[in-house]
Order: sequence, then structure tokens, then C-alpha cells
Amino acid sequence: NLKALEGLPVKRYNGSLESFISKNSKKLIVFDDENWGSLQDKLRRDGLKVIGSSSFGEKIERDRVFQYNVAKRLGVNVPETIEISSVDEAISFLKKNKGPFVLKQNANLPKTFNYVGSLESNEDLIYHLISMTERFKKYKLNHKFVIQKKIQGIEVGVGAFFTPQGWLQTQNNKILIEVNFEHKPLLDGERGPTT
Repeated sequence: NLKALEGLPVKRYNGSLESFISKNSKKLIVFDDENWGSLQDKLRRDGLKVIGSSSFGEKIERDRVFQYNVAKRLGVNVPETIEISSVDEAISFLKKNKGPFVLKQNANLPKTFNYVGSLESNEDLIYHLISMTERFKKYKLNHKFVIQKKIQGIEVGVGAFFTPQGWLQTQNNKILIEVNFEHKPLLDGERGPTT
């Protein structure tokens, strides 16, 4: 909503990022896109004020096996997660194991690569993999993806914000948190990917 920005000193910048940073080094720099984590780390080390992600934040967002291992080390109860190298390997695994499972890609690809299965036989996920084979070729996918045991329930995300002085708090010294629910299947009957 651009009306919320009226009266604020917000500018769109179309020049080089390096030029912008050198001209605005005393101001706050906000990144609202990904793939800049390493640069944001460097700018913070150089003493600049930056709002955005980081190399670690981008890695944990994109690399689901890394994400799984970090969560497990922290004591989070995570569902069975298998790293798969090919569609054939995935189909072989799904035919041998009762589902349902969830397919998650490990790159910054369209969300249509992901799929939440609903059948114990895994036939729906196998069909999805077969139907996506041409798209996998189009994107020249040679990276691994994961298959994860589906857990029934509603996906809940919890976030908190912090500053160099600590967690952002309310006037009553309570940590300010944000909670969101991701329970919006694309199709009727609780089918399809979460949107």
C-alpha cells in the first residue's frame, strides 16, 4: 500500500547498488529481495544500517536439508526427510513407502515444483513428478530435492524482531511477535499446494 509511504523519505533507486550505498552510507538501507545476503553481511561489517536477510538466513530458507539439520540440532521434532537426486529415485522411494509425503524443491524455483501429497499410495505425488518431468528438464535441474513425511495439521509461523539492543518489545516489556497460519490449500477438499 503506497499510501502508507506518503510523506516518508522513500526513494526508488535505479542506479548501481554500489553507487547508492556510497551516497547513502549514513542512512538505513532496506533489502526487500533475496540473493543479497553476502552483500548485506559485508555492509553490516562495514558499519552500515541494513534491514534484510543474511547469508545464513538465505541458506536456511533455500537449503531444506541444511534447514532440517539445524532444526534437529536445536531439538525440534521434524518429520522424516529424505534427500533425493532424481525423479526416478523419488518414484522408486514413493512406491516402496507408505505416504503421504510432501515434495519440496531445494532452489528458488516456481512453487509449482512443490507438492503436498494426500494419498497413502503416493500415486498423486508420483503423477505430479511424472507431469513435472518436462519442467525439470526445462530448468535443467541437477540439484537435489527433498521428500518429507506429511504431518497433518495447520502450518504455523512465528517470528520476532530484534535490534542491536535486543528483541523488539512492547511498552510493557513483552517481546513483540508475529504469528501466521498457512492453511490455504489451492483446491477444494484440502487438496493441492498451500498458497
